[in-house]
This record gives sequence, C-alpha cells and structure tokens, in this order.
Amino acid sequence: MKCRDEAFASFGCWKQAWAGCLLYNITGESFYKDKAIEVIEYLIGYQDDDGAWRYGKDLGIPEDDDGIVFNLTSELVLWFHEFPKYII
Repeated sequence: MKCRDEAFASFGCWKQAWAGCLLYNITGESFYKDKAIEVIEYLIGYQDDDGAWRYGKDLGIPEDDDGIVFNLTSELVLWFHEFPKYII
C-alpha cells in the first residue's frame, strides 16, 4: 500500500488488489477498498475485447503464444471471482 500510485499498473498487481480486499475485510478501512478497486479497474481496462488478458502486449512478447494468454486469463478469472467476496 506504500507503493506509488502507478506501481499497481503492471501485471502481478492483482496481488495488490487481493491484499487490499483482505485488509478492507479485516479492518473496514475504505482506503484499502479504494486501492483494491483502483487495481481492479486497471485490470478491467487491460482486458481485450475477446475477454482475454495478454501479458505480452506491452512487453513485446508475441501475442500468438496461446499458452501465456490461457494461463494469464485463467488466473485473472479466478481472482475476479474472489475479489467481490471481500469488498462487497
């Protein structure tokens, strides 16, 4: 939570959203919920129109690597299933 605001704008940031969700659930402090929502909104904006997340589109990794796309999308689907349980 002490990272600069732009620090969440990278892959792996769903872990920051998860932490924010848990801390909000434990403490009830809206600061943590707000931070989690910022990250969640970033991730939603990064999602492609076909529903997939492509890790390499900003890193120069070839987009035709279906294994990377499948793994990343599968993991983010799982996280998006869990986030609401702790911030609603």
